Amino acid sequence: MLPRYTFNRLLSKTVLRRLPLARTHRVALPTKGISMAPIRRDYSVGNTRSDIVDISEVKQLVNGERKEEYVLIDVREPSEVSLGRIPTAQHIPLGNVQTALQLPDEEFEAAYGFQKPSIDDNVIFYCRSGKRSEAALGAAHGLGFKNARNYKGSWLEWSASNQQ
Repeated sequence: MLPRYTFNRLLSKTVLRRLPLARTHRVALPTKGISMAPIRRDYSVGNTRSDIVDISEVKQLVNGERKEEYVLIDVREPSEVSLGRIPTAQHIPLGNVQTALQLPDEEFEAAYGFQKPSIDDNVIFYCRSGKRSEAALGAAHGLGFKNARNYKGSWLEWSASNQQ
């Protein structure tokens, strides 16, 4: 009987000999018209500029300067929310966003204390720095909330602008 190492080595050589690419050392690539620059991949949720809200728009909404309906949702953890939040904001922790937005209207209102936004509502997510709110935006878009957006500056920008 062969030792396990030898058996695995023989097996891999046998398998590799049967693969057509294993016999060649070089692969000719067409070079004309093809850039050899590294491919840049963006693994974000695919936000576009229309998905991002800036501080001036949030301030206008909160202060009532813009007469449009919106739901501002804070996706930070409860301990973070206790340190302060943007006026008019509602709270749903990030870990609950996807399941919360799938709840029936009555259950949602009982659990979170405000009316569940409809798929067509203007929903704005924010967190501490914009990363978790981006994840919440991805979850909302995945559920069909086409008017959901992300306040990218989030709490850090808001609190800094209100201290000055």
